[in-house]
Amino acid sequence: MDFAFQSKQDGNIFIGELKCELEYENYKYLTLTSPSQLDHHNKEAFKRFLDIGKNNDQYKVTINNKIVSVSGAILVWGSITPEGRRNIINYTGLADVLSLEQIINDLINWNNQDYIDFNQQRETWCQELFIILGRKVH
Repeated sequence: MDFAFQSKQDGNIFIGELKCELEYENYKYLTLTSPSQLDHHNKEAFKRFLDIGKNNDQYKVTINNKIVSVSGAILVWGSITPEGRRNIINYTGLADVLSLEQIINDLINWNNQDYIDFNQQRETWCQELFIILGRKVH
């Protein structure tokens, strides 16, 4: 799995999987709207991830070499519609479906300093790269 989430409210742990398919098959999967969009993920790891949504007690999960009890699974997608989110949760039994788009919007709206610093560092790197690329090679 990609990562784990832990709820601040109750301490529950959820397995997380990120699927952010920007241009795959001409943007067909950019916005998650239907459970059928998950069908092309047919590898065993993703099937197990989805099964954790329904049968989380049947899996042994380790985080940092410690066995932990998980409460379910959370899918993170590039963008989702509200109806798509509801349909996926109902179809798969996942605890939640989050969108990277909304996570980024939240970080911006909250003026999250870590996110601001992260972006400023990347902006500086890009500016330095463009300066170097713009120099004449002798």
